[in-house]
Amino acid sequence: MMRSEIHGSQSKILTVENLNPRVIAVKYAIRGPIAIRAAEIDQQLKKGDHNFLFDHLIRANAGDCHASGNQVPITYIRQFIAGCSYPPVMKTPDFPLDIKCKVERLLSVCGGGSLGSYTEAPGIFAIRQDVADYIHRRDGHPSNPEDIYLCDGVTNGIRTVLKLMMNNDMKKPSGVVSDNFEMTPVPQFPLYSATLSEYGAYEIEYYLDEDNNWALNTEELERALNKEKDNCIPRCIVVINPGNPTVSFHSASKGWYGECGSRGGYYELINVDKDVRMQLNKLISPVCSTSWGQAIMDAIVNPPEEGKPSYKLYEQERTDVLNQLREKASLNVAETLISLRHRRRASLAEIL
Repeated sequence: MMRSEIHGSQSKILTVENLNPRVIAVKYAIRGPIAIRAAEIDQQLKKGDHNFLFDHLIRANAGDCHASGNQVPITYIRQFIAGCSYPPVMKTPDFPLDIKCKVERLLSVCGGGSLGSYTEAPGIFAIRQDVADYIHRRDGHPSNPEDIYLCDGVTNGIRTVLKLMMNNDMKKPSGVVSDNFEMTPVPQFPLYSATLSEYGAYEIEYYLDEDNNWALNTEELERALNKEKDNCIPRCIVVINPGNPTVSFHSASKGWYGECGSRGGYYELINVDKDVRMQLNKLISPVCSTSWGQAIMDAIVNPPEEGKPSYKLYEQERTDVLNQLREKASLNVAETLISLRHRRRASLAEIL
């Protein structure tokens, strides 16, 4: 019997009508109509379509620095990953000795001396120690590597932590106080609101103070809580100002490194009950985060030391990227957008 005869005339077993309603409730603007249309235009441009007022498209919605073509990868990070992935490359005469030593150190704690082996669920301990040392240098306060969890990008880490707090057996849904994502332009990445919809939680929106450089206002927090306290039981607050992620989460996707596709990140848990930590360890135990993402995170938090062979080029490239980002940040985009808004009509070329 032909496959079409088996399936063609029968209705589908799984449909939108009987799909998990929480899945339907999830909305990711990054995958919304603007992003879909951008993908269509991108394909048309690649096929030689000249019906647009531009010849290439920049996906600014995802914050992918490398994809923009204006931020090049840092040589130190790529050499470190190259050495970890294919150790014979370190035999080349121009391979920096300090990077070689770091590669050998990391591979010595990997199963079979290979980065392709499984790691501990929280991540390779040596890398977690490097992260703890980095936090100590940055904040001036000791950090415990046992509090560090490496993850497949900070998104996965945030979802894991939020999952711990969602208690759907309560009489009221769990509530999470979060920034109102409507304050950011669309397309955006509404990780928190989408995750809360998936988990069946209740979102309490609070507004940042636009006139005070988008600061957090305690009176506004009290207003938001008082408004929604009858609808849910507040469990946590998300503070992501001045940027996302901040506080205990760190991503390999941002800043001067911009290694989005590596899916590297970590989070630090402080003052957490030991029994809760045991439950977290159980939750993440089925699979470890990608070892390549862990290695890139290690390179980020453990940069070359001054005087080492790779330091000069690393510092030069890092400074160049930061200067470029600083220059772009100084562009008065806000005034330009406001001027367009007050005009009756603006051409597509101006808007783009």
